Amino acid sequence: MNFSDLQSADAIWWWTAVFNFGVLPVLYSIGMYFLAPRLNANRPLWVVLALIPYVNWIFEVYVMFKVLFRILDNLAEIKAMLARRAALPGAEGEIR
Repeated sequence: MNFSDLQSADAIWWWTAVFNFGVLPVLYSIGMYFLAPRLNANRPLWVVLALIPYVNWIFEVYVMFKVLFRILDNLAEIKAMLARRAALPGAEGEIR
């Protein structure tokens, strides 16, 4: 192994660290800025939590499950609304 190989490996590790601890948190925080109001969450808190290294990885799992549960709740509401509409007198049982 020569000196240039060591420099290449060091550069890869350096840019991996910069990306994981610098670029990704900034991208997550931008996403959280727009996502928080849709989930009725505190926008500044979500942006700060997305910026803190290590915390943001745990926070991303929390956000993933919160979004998943919101989607499932909305689908359940739609299903209940369609069931009520189909049960109305004079309904043909079709979803239009």
